[in-house]
Parts: sequence; structure tokens; C-alpha cells
Amino acid sequence: MKSLLSIIFLTFISNLYAQEHKFEYGNEIYMDYHYNCSIDYGYTFKEKLPDGKYIAYSSSNPELILVEAFYKDKRKSGKWKIYNPYEKQTEFNDYENGKLISEKLIDSLGQTLLEIKHINKEQFGDYYNYFDNGQLKRSERFRRHKRKSTQVITEYYKNGNVKSIIRYLNNGANTKPIGKWETYYENGQPKSKKEYGKNWREIGIWKEWNEKGEITSEINKDGK
Repeated sequence: MKSLLSIIFLTFISNLYAQEHKFEYGNEIYMDYHYNCSIDYGYTFKEKLPDGKYIAYSSSNPELILVEAFYKDKRKSGKWKIYNPYEKQTEFNDYENGKLISEKLIDSLGQTLLEIKHINKEQFGDYYNYFDNGQLKRSERFRRHKRKSTQVITEYYKNGNVKSIIRYLNNGANTKPIGKWETYYENGQPKSKKEYGKNWREIGIWKEWNEKGEITSEINKDGK
């Protein structure tokens, strides 16, 4: 008898989590309108909904799914999928106990445009841009905490060689260079190297080269 009750209970729980709600995008039973919300077209899912899977489809095409979402314990949970038919981009979000823990955005070619992880109120991530041939053109690695952020931007030539690596610090009021800055010729030879220290002071030995690898300029910014 005890075993039978356990089976009934587990079946009830399984059916509860397996409930599927399918509706037209913008349905106000499940969604709220927010200007500039994270989900496209001005609507986002309500914070607390009954457990289950939620599918929002396009009003112009019921076969086109715009959002797949999940709730557990009335909180956003698991893997969410959001499709933007105008930009032809798909966003993948992971939620845990109602909190967003990661984001990923890909384009129609399967190229990753954005990856972000949310850890202890900080954001760590990368932005990507590509040449028409699919080769990586630019990547931006960042770390944000409140109003402060750091960025490392790397640009590439079409042959895959690094063109430049630069670093910035944004303290909420302004953006300034930090750390080592490097540029390269298309053949891979270094073109210039310089460095910024505390309070964006120019430090170290700044160098420039020609395409043959010969030094054309060398300045000691420390004055020594």
C-alpha cells in the first residue's frame, strides 16, 4: 500500500512538472509588457507562474515558436530559448532558483555573438563579430560589477592573425586605457607595444617596428 501511494505521488509530481502551456506571444495571462525588456518585442514572462513548460508562438505563424520557458517552484528554471525572427538570432538562457546564471546568443549561421555568466552579482563574458567569410573579426572579453567594468578587445585580420589587443577600464564616469596595448602587422610581426599603469599613466618602454621586424622607435616612459 505504501509503495502504491509513493507511485501515485511521484506520478502526480511528474505530471505537474510536465504541464505544457502553449499560447500566442504577448498573452497577458503569462506575460507582462515592459519597455526595453530582455525578451524581444516588449514582453517578458511574469516572475511567478505555475510549474511547467511555457511555449509562446508568433501571432502571424503559430508554427513559429518565439519562446520556450520553464518554471519550477513558481520560479524561472532550467534552459530557456528565445528566438528573434527579425534579427534571426536565438538566445539561450539558464536559470537556477529564479536567477539568471548564463546567457548565449547565436546568429542564423550558428556563430556565437555573445556569452555571459552571472556569478555573485558580477558578469563575465565575451562579445564576438565576424567577417563575411565566418572568420572571427573581433572579440571583447569583459567583467562587470555594478558600474565598474574591464574590457580586453582583440581584433583579427582575415587570415586569422591578431591585429591588436587593447584594454580598458570603465569606472562608471569615464573609460580609460589600462595594461598592455599591442598591435601587429598582417604577417604576424609586432607593430607597436605600449603600457598604461595606475591612473592611466604611460609606463614602461614603448616600441614600434616595421614589417621586417626592425625597431623604428623606442621610448622609455619611466624617464630612466
